Amino acid sequence: LNPPPTCNHPNNRKQTPTTPYCSDLTNTPFQAEEWLYFHKGTAQATVFVGGGNSRTIDLVAGDVAIFPDNAGHYVLNTSPTEELVWIELYKSDRVADISLTQWLALTPPDIVASTLKISREVVDKLKKEKQLLLK
Repeated sequence: LNPPPTCNHPNNRKQTPTTPYCSDLTNTPFQAEEWLYFHKGTAQATVFVGGGNSRTIDLVAGDVAIFPDNAGHYVLNTSPTEELVWIELYKSDRVADISLTQWLALTPPDIVASTLKISREVVDKLKKEKQLLLK
């Protein structure tokens, strides 16, 4: 599983997940399925459920994606020119999620580096605070 490019890079502060070629932050919702209706644009979504199991699908305006509860996922805008617009719905009166980046950053760095086979320098750059898409 290759992580998507994100728009949180310091050089891209004005971009959002809807900006061409940018990604929604990888996250895992708890207690609820997440339903996405794609209103505008083209996207690629990857969902991973553990044990090395993942699936990537291509989406266009009018499509619906449903991510099971406790399934990590990300959405990538695949258009070089068009914004991606989607609506998220949860079948629950309460939703909690965790950013995969935040979760990894709060895990002992040597464990993350050895498990994911990445350098300690990469792990040390992970943000421990949840990155918000909108304020």
